Amino acid sequence: MRVERCEDNGLETHEGIKNHNTSFWLFSDEKSQPLRYEFEIINHHQAILHTKAAHCPQVVIEEFLFYSGFISHIETKERQVLYHQPKKEILSLNLLSIQPSQLYINEKKLNQLLTWIKRPEQVIVSVIKRGKQWVCIDGHTRLKVAQLLGFKEVSVYVDEFEPCIDDFVELCRRNQKLTINDLPIISHEDYQIQWSLFCQQYFRKKQS
Repeated sequence: MRVERCEDNGLETHEGIKNHNTSFWLFSDEKSQPLRYEFEIINHHQAILHTKAAHCPQVVIEEFLFYSGFISHIETKERQVLYHQPKKEILSLNLLSIQPSQLYINEKKLNQLLTWIKRPEQVIVSVIKRGKQWVCIDGHTRLKVAQLLGFKEVSVYVDEFEPCIDDFVELCRRNQKLTINDLPIISHEDYQIQWSLFCQQYFRKKQS
């Protein structure tokens, strides 16, 4: 069983699906047709599942939450509850108080976000705290949008610490990437080579 994020337009036209890219394919085996699951983000806590499938496996929910860890409640259009946890605390932080953990911004992804982010409350990223420093672990492109649009503060939620984050933060500091203002915007193709490939090689070394 394999879950992959969808890149095309989906079953629904809800802005909460299209804007957040929260559509997924479930491949149960090589012979069966994949099933599509789409999560419409309503607010900082709630999402609604749209699918033609009879049920939603836990692996699909887990994949969605990997990208949208601030969500604490998921239900179907018929109001069947699929997932519920206590609400995560949403904090407001000064944009320039957040240390990046990557070196570049993908221009293609940035332009997609610029088509719909208009207000500060539409920017939410995951962070951890290392000593007195807040560190972004996911959502750098949203932070760059916030910078370009002149937002002073953004919404954040505290996520789980991963040991690799310290390595990426040290890499950023060595390269003088201390705030989102320091991250250059590069083409999608260059991003794949300069950052995505670098990350793949990093994790392969860690596993060897």
